[in-house]
Amino acid sequence: MLDKKVDVIRQFVAYAESAIKAANAFGYPEPSTGFLKALKSFNDDPTQTDSQPFYFMNRVADDIGLVSEDILNQILLQAHAQGESKGLRKDRQGNEGFILYFSHDVRGFATDMCEKHGLGFANIGSEGLSLKDFSFHGLHSASLAELQVSLEEAKVLLQSIQH
Repeated sequence: MLDKKVDVIRQFVAYAESAIKAANAFGYPEPSTGFLKALKSFNDDPTQTDSQPFYFMNRVADDIGLVSEDILNQILLQAHAQGESKGLRKDRQGNEGFILYFSHDVRGFATDMCEKHGLGFANIGSEGLSLKDFSFHGLHSASLAELQVSLEEAKVLLQSIQH
């Protein structure tokens, strides 16, 4: 399992380095189909215990998107009370708010929380990578600066895993 994690992080680093070098006034190039397939496959794989590819989202037509921090905190408190908190991670999403990611292991709990709070959830798929110790969401929409920061974070993570 660690091999797959290391491999997908290496692929992210290789893509980010090449995208930053090729960036121009219009942004950076799209990732290759192979890299997108590798991301999706990794994020869909329930055996990847470090992966937290799912995230809560509003599903109401007028307010699709980020869930309020108050609701995310309620979910985290409930997860803690039920012993499910190791499968969840709250991350800042730029200046827009927070995202609560979760692993395959807590999908049952997440489904219950969706019903309780009127939410939905989605898999990050080929849009990024969400691990317990690294997250990059927005592969097609992140700014060049966000990509650069995530590249450095991924390099540090790779060094720590490999040593």
